[in-house]
Amino acid sequence: MGAEPGEPLSVSVEDLALAPSPAEDELVARALEARPDLAAAREERARLEGEARLTARRGRIPNPILRGFYREERLQEHVAGGGLSVPLPLFNREQGTEASLLAQARGAAAEEARLRAQIPRDVHLALAHRRTAEEAWRRYEREALPAATQARDLLERGFDAGYLALPDLLLQQDRLLQVRAGAIDAWLDLHVAEADLVEAMGGVAP
Repeated sequence: MGAEPGEPLSVSVEDLALAPSPAEDELVARALEARPDLAAAREERARLEGEARLTARRGRIPNPILRGFYREERLQEHVAGGGLSVPLPLFNREQGTEASLLAQARGAAAEEARLRAQIPRDVHLALAHRRTAEEAWRRYEREALPAATQARDLLERGFDAGYLALPDLLLQQDRLLQVRAGAIDAWLDLHVAEADLVEAMGGVAP
């Protein structure tokens, strides 16, 4: 770093201002559009229903098969021919396959319905956590940290002037450190709550 030995160093970071959260209804609507697990369940249900319809159609409607052949016989005889077969689905109408696909489609539809009910709860809890964490951090930012800084300055001046003994100074400094540790925890909790809200939104920032 090129610093001289004993040179005091300080670290500072610019905290990004948190934008106010939109209304909860708006966040829920955006989450229902953006959540990948809900989109996957919706696509799976549509795919299975499409396969079930195709299987049912194949089991009811004949599928004509056109065959052709060409061969060369002895004495330079050339034979060509063809045929058309129309299998009738009298016995094998693929009812089992259709029923299996429909059952899987109902399972995917149930998962889609579960996610549609779960996502608003996820957004509500994440938003409540964010608001509570932001309020706690703002209290530390507006009240506790300025008071701790002022108290530290007063303690240092009182100790230098001989009004405080060393044990008393250390005790009060320990209390101030606990206040700062609580502020750090509140700051971390706020950013964790912000990340939880983004996750509940499907990776989209509110």
